[in-house]
Amino acid sequence: VEADSSRIFRVMSGAEGWVQSVQSNPPGTLVKKDQLLASVYSREFRNAEQAYLGSLASLDRLKTNRDQEDSTRTSDASLRINEEQLRSLGMGDPQIKELAKTRQITRDITLTSPIDGIILSRDVFPGARFDKGTEFYRIVDLRKVWITADLFGGDAQFFTPGARVKASIRERGKTVFATVSDTPPLFDPVSRTLKLRLEAANPGFLLRPDMFVDLEFSAKAPSGLAIPQDAVIDSGLQKIVYVEAGDGVFEPRPVILGTAYGNFVIVTSGLAVGEKVVTSGNFLIDWRSSLPRP
Repeated sequence: VEADSSRIFRVMSGAEGWVQSVQSNPPGTLVKKDQLLASVYSREFRNAEQAYLGSLASLDRLKTNRDQEDSTRTSDASLRINEEQLRSLGMGDPQIKELAKTRQITRDITLTSPIDGIILSRDVFPGARFDKGTEFYRIVDLRKVWITADLFGGDAQFFTPGARVKASIRERGKTVFATVSDTPPLFDPVSRTLKLRLEAANPGFLLRPDMFVDLEFSAKAPSGLAIPQDAVIDSGLQKIVYVEAGDGVFEPRPVILGTAYGNFVIVTSGLAVGEKVVTSGNFLIDWRSSLPRP
């Protein structure tokens, strides 16, 4: 299970300064939008606040004179610029609204959560100095997540975009349903598998990043002669099955296999319909047949 990268939000510093206080919110904490995370101080905040309050005062004066509409529009644009400057430094909307209401410069800037989500990482401590561009928090919206499945080459054909897949969470005894993404699978040279992305709604945050789930899907069985996979002995050079040739007599038969599904595998060559194969004890038969005869 992975977080959807488009739903990860970073709370970062827009200037250098010092951390004043930090709330109790280690990684894994569930937070609400606009919830207080920490408070910080920077000289640049005070300068930006003064510019914002100056724009507010100018706009108030101009609004009393209706003959100066052009100046009012200019002052309003300046106010928006100063407001964006406060946001870029890290001030959230609740504190900007409070500043506009009280017209009082605040010493500390409060950092708030931009979304309802779960804290993935935190790198902020009381009294610590920080530089511009420091990442304080990484918060993710887990209402939707990605599930990455490892597929061998032949299995990819069963997973078409939009196909529905059942995901079982063993630890919680719960199941959710995921949908195969439109994103083409990527090849992993280490595991030699295709990485298939599934997208899943995540009610109650049942799924968390780095969890493992079992996937179950329905697929139409390919046509052809199928035998249990336990009937096949793979020597490395060839694949053989033991076919009943008579009462108590079995002969090895090289076979060519096709697609495997469930506990069965398709035989494309080497067997005929109606022939009986050994599905249990075939390794013992294979071992005994390799012994020298007296």
